[in-house]
Amino acid sequence: MEIRREIVKNVPEIISFQVGVPQMIKHGKKEVPTAIYKQFSNKSHYVSSLGVEGDEQGDKIHHGGVDKAVCVYLQESYKHWDQLGRPLEPGAFGENMTISGLEEDQVLIGNTYRIGSLIVQVSQPRQPCFKLGIRNEWPQLVQLSMESGYTGFYLRVLEEGEASLGMEVELIEQAQHSMSIKAANRIMYSKQSTVQQYEQLASITELAEVWKESLARKIEKLKQQTR
Repeated sequence: MEIRREIVKNVPEIISFQVGVPQMIKHGKKEVPTAIYKQFSNKSHYVSSLGVEGDEQGDKIHHGGVDKAVCVYLQESYKHWDQLGRPLEPGAFGENMTISGLEEDQVLIGNTYRIGSLIVQVSQPRQPCFKLGIRNEWPQLVQLSMESGYTGFYLRVLEEGEASLGMEVELIEQAQHSMSIKAANRIMYSKQSTVQQYEQLASITELAEVWKESLARKIEKLKQQTR
């Protein structure tokens, strides 16, 4: 008798969805605004080119905008912190979407995904700041996330739509002549990176302008050192 075997597809999906509004936290002797303390939501949220409905940024200079409309962290990346003996829950990186079934060395800058009616594109790695350390009561987490490459990343919105917990994340176009989130972090944060590596990363068409500007400064600094 023939045995029928069901094929299970490992389809990436949103396993946790978070939104938040700014609050004040202590940083040294002063207070600063942050929206990194996001709360779980099981509702459907409209996602526009400027962000997720019900979500705000405490620092609009360094967060938000068209290239940082949605923040993502991956379930697989959370496993790295488990291995270090510091388990973190979804939302610990202040992300809007926690997604399963993807890894940061698979996600390329410029990759385009469909989430329900929403179409998004990977724009840049997340650049962690001191607020991440405060949020998790682990100051070293900022440097550790940069060194490991497990920073998470941002999405720009190509077509606005609704997104919610449980939605599948479908790759509809893989970027060409690009590199992964993990590779981009390795180049950006390594002291051994070369002008050629910086130029290669900066040449990615879909890379956010703020990263291109930062890379241009690094290139100029290295060239001055060798003159």
